[in-house]
Amino acid sequence: MFKKMFAVLCAAMLCGMTYSAEAIVNDRRPVLVGFSYLQQTEITKAMVDGAKDAAKKLKAKLIIRDGRGDAEIQMAQIHDLIAQETGCVVAVFDDIAANGRVTESGKNTGTPIVLVEGRQSSPKAARDAAYKAVEEAWNKVKAKAVKPSFYNGY
Repeated sequence: MFKKMFAVLCAAMLCGMTYSAEAIVNDRRPVLVGFSYLQQTEITKAMVDGAKDAAKKLKAKLIIRDGRGDAEIQMAQIHDLIAQETGCVVAVFDDIAANGRVTESGKNTGTPIVLVEGRQSSPKAARDAAYKAVEEAWNKVKAKAVKPSFYNGY
């Protein structure tokens, strides 16, 4: 009898040691989205409204930066958003040459950057474009793997 109980105990211990458990991680942290545009116009006002609506729906935090009409100020603000470790950046550009510099700096830091064409035909199209860009950026952040808080296994 004692031998049978000892064998069952040993088997249970062996199973327990070989069992590996992984944490199921449900990432509920809010995503910090940086939103940058060159200058305030009717189109960019509609874009900001669309970005705010998307951030509200996705429960993300939105940081908005106005370039005040100077492309160099906008570039500096985007680099600042990246340095602040925002989850992602949505940049509204009219200048194609600046797009490459922004994209390159985002790749170097691992920050997803979504570019939006600043020359939209109507405020509704601009609002929709910004809404979709914030959703796309948010999805890129959420697609990154999250490290579990614990891992037990061999």
